Amino acid sequence: MQIQAQLNNRKKRMHAIIKQSRADIAQLLKIGNLNSALARVEQLYKDTCLLTAYDLIDNFCECIITNMSHISKCSSMHNLPTNVAVAVASLTYADSRCGELSHLHHVRNLFRDRYGREFEIANVELFAENLVDSQLRKNLSIYVAPENEKLKLLNEIAQD
Repeated sequence: MQIQAQLNNRKKRMHAIIKQSRADIAQLLKIGNLNSALARVEQLYKDTCLLTAYDLIDNFCECIITNMSHISKCSSMHNLPTNVAVAVASLTYADSRCGELSHLHHVRNLFRDRYGREFEIANVELFAENLVDSQLRKNLSIYVAPENEKLKLLNEIAQD
């Protein structure tokens, strides 16, 4: 629940940043400064991916909360329902990529104590047996925005 409160604050902040970025890019397009607009679209794409990741993390937290009884009964990851195992693995992975969510680290430590160091390493390092949600992995691994996505965002902003 503390993670969800932290997420709520981060999501509000990220929404404001995205809204302002879109307005700035629209202004740059109006004055014909395409190069600056393209540079800003790169960051906008990354911020949008991060916001999507925050939404996914929030959903995984909710899954953990609603399935706490399964987690407390099962000392093995293999005995958990698939959606719960994915949520546990994904939150473990998210901690390694979202340092700004300090409460995630405590949850990761609890899961490591419960399911073992091998489980933690497999999901943080994305070994073959990891259970990390592919969409979360994608959204937290954006270092460079694909050109087609940047152009798509730029066109969307221009149309708005």
